[in-house]
Amino acid sequence: MDSISAAARAAINECFNYNVLAFFSFRGKTKRSFTNLKLCTVIYESLSSFRTDPKDEVKFNRTVDNYIKH
Repeated sequence: MDSISAAARAAINECFNYNVLAFFSFRGKTKRSFTNLKLCTVIYESLSSFRTDPKDEVKFNRTVDNYIKH
């Protein structure tokens, strides 16, 4: 993988079925909180090599948030 966005999407695809993701939102304002899941922490930590500066952190969060919405 060459980008944190692609890696995050691939990790989520491997771990979750779309029907399950439909029950979650990133922060949990409208549905269950994705960030409270232990598996979210595992995905986040496994992609630590992609996060080299604070902008990558923002990009990871934005990517996961948008991906879960759709």
